Amino acid sequence: IIMLFADIFLDLNTIFAMLFSGHMKFAYLLLTVWLTTLIEETYYGELSELYAELKRTFMTGAKSQVLARVQAREASLEAFVGLGITAYAFPFIFTTADSMLLGALSMLLACVNVGNHVHTMLDCKVDAMAEKQLEAHPRSGGDDS
Repeated sequence: IIMLFADIFLDLNTIFAMLFSGHMKFAYLLLTVWLTTLIEETYYGELSELYAELKRTFMTGAKSQVLARVQAREASLEAFVGLGITAYAFPFIFTTADSMLLGALSMLLACVNVGNHVHTMLDCKVDAMAEKQLEAHPRSGGDDS
């Protein structure tokens, strides 16, 4: 949950850094990606349910389905494209030590999100498919001769 709010803060910070340094195209691209995610969350009703879902997650200690979908959406398109834009624009927009630190944190968080998303989408599905194959074709306890 902290990573979700850190991601939002760092994305907005990067967009403002791009605007203040005069790189409007980079800011426009990143803002478009960020707003696309925001519009999707609003369209699916997840944004309006976010507060209640955060509260439920804190109370139960288990991540709700809505929160998991929001995090997955943040980790897919937004993190991947945002990481590329931020990494490309990094030397042009982060000119102070503070902005460089926040930019590096933004890219680090995007890397973690992309890595988690790839793990979830690939490794977990491969594990589930392997389990299904084992269930469909169980080995007998005896030898094969």
